[in-house]
Amino acid sequence: MKPSLAPRLALCALAAALLAAAGCAYTTVTAKERPHLPLPPVKAGLQAVMGQVNDKRAWQMGGQETALPDVRLFTPEITAQMRKGLLESGLFSALPSPEEPAAKEVRGGLNLELTQFGLTRLGSNAWVVPHLLLDGVALPVFTGMAIYSKGRVDLGSYLMPSSRMGTQVTVRLAYGEGQAVLLEKEYSVQEELGQVSERKYLETINDTSTHGVEMGRREGRKTLDSLVRIIAGDPLWQNLPLLRRLVEAEDLVKQGKPLPVQAAAVQDLLAQLPPSLAYLEDEVKVLRDGYLDAKSRAGIVNDLRVRWLVLGDIKQLPAGQTISEEGAEQLFDDPALPKHQAEAVIAERILRLALSILTAPEQRPGPPPTATAATLVVPPVGFRGPAAGVAPELSPGLPRPLAPLPASAATASAQAGVAAPAPLAPAQAKVLRQQLSRDLVARVRADLRLQVQLVLQAEKAVGPDWAPMERLLRQVDTPYINKYLSTRKG
Repeated sequence: MKPSLAPRLALCALAAALLAAAGCAYTTVTAKERPHLPLPPVKAGLQAVMGQVNDKRAWQMGGQETALPDVRLFTPEITAQMRKGLLESGLFSALPSPEEPAAKEVRGGLNLELTQFGLTRLGSNAWVVPHLLLDGVALPVFTGMAIYSKGRVDLGSYLMPSSRMGTQVTVRLAYGEGQAVLLEKEYSVQEELGQVSERKYLETINDTSTHGVEMGRREGRKTLDSLVRIIAGDPLWQNLPLLRRLVEAEDLVKQGKPLPVQAAAVQDLLAQLPPSLAYLEDEVKVLRDGYLDAKSRAGIVNDLRVRWLVLGDIKQLPAGQTISEEGAEQLFDDPALPKHQAEAVIAERILRLALSILTAPEQRPGPPPTATAATLVVPPVGFRGPAAGVAPELSPGLPRPLAPLPASAATASAQAGVAAPAPLAPAQAKVLRQQLSRDLVARVRADLRLQVQLVLQAEKAVGPDWAPMERLLRQVDTPYINKYLSTRKG
């Protein structure tokens, strides 16, 4: 009597399922990032000389059969589109090129450097599993297709849209006034094309005559428009008055100006900070992370706050400090979050400047200032300022520019033809540093997030730099700082 075929068929089906599962065990469907609603543009009405965009892409070389992912948009068109978009956004009211007569009347300079702009693979979607199963079933055809495409495409990729394709652009921006760079930042944007098979993708980037070029140019223009929106909506532009003050204070320290001038500039900056930081940069990054769901975002931020408040677990977190899943969802597109992030970035920079004075072993003349804005398009030497009515100030609805710093004794003496005052005696310098230290300690003690930023700076203090940093931390004397000191070995 022949054995029944049913058990054999069942075993074969089970073996096939196990083999298929094993073959796909390493595959993942790449998470799709949730996009943010665009932030409203900052209507700053700035004026700057803007030269051609500096295209720093490393173009791939090859023949007609070589896949070239770079978008076929070049410097003149990229420059024209970005200039037009930045003017229409209201962030800038004038962006003349260096050759235009209007450039002589403009104080600012805008420099854009393009480091990436092309078609790219963003990840995989749910089609990746049948794609791999097809490769396994039709192994000979898979091999033939791989040989035909010179290893770039297999059978599943050729037939199924298992890849998520898109365009990506990255630009380094520098905005300055005179020879001072006020804002340096890298912006990156990607736009998804949708589900595209590898065959279609390769046809697109290989077709240098018709469809491929036109599709890349069309999608590239859309990506540039998105890039302009991201730049124009950056809340850091709203903080230009404070950034002007901060850059001036940093230059005073670099130039080794008298200690009273340095200390007065830093104390003035500390007074310009908000009473307390609402969020740190890390909190904002988590709360706006498009790859995480609301529950995960809330959990990570709550864990951070438990650590900062030196609590045992999340159950002890005060109600006012806890973020719920619903709260995290509401905060995802809250336009106030990027503003708080900008405040935290500037606060950390001010803190670093104050520490550079307090932890200096002695007051020595610093090196001459470096022309950090040398790469910016700036007006000719000898230009004494913008003409009346064209100063690049912020609009009335935004924070007003700060009053100019009081002239230092050294500057006033130099203008009057009198020799600069002699350096302070060690005892006088000590008194000044003690006063600045008291001001900084009082400010940090009242703001938990400034304490977190201070600890991050303390982590970089090693060797002889640790002793003055430790003294400052012990003056702050809060639970979070004391816990750090108990674990720090010096």
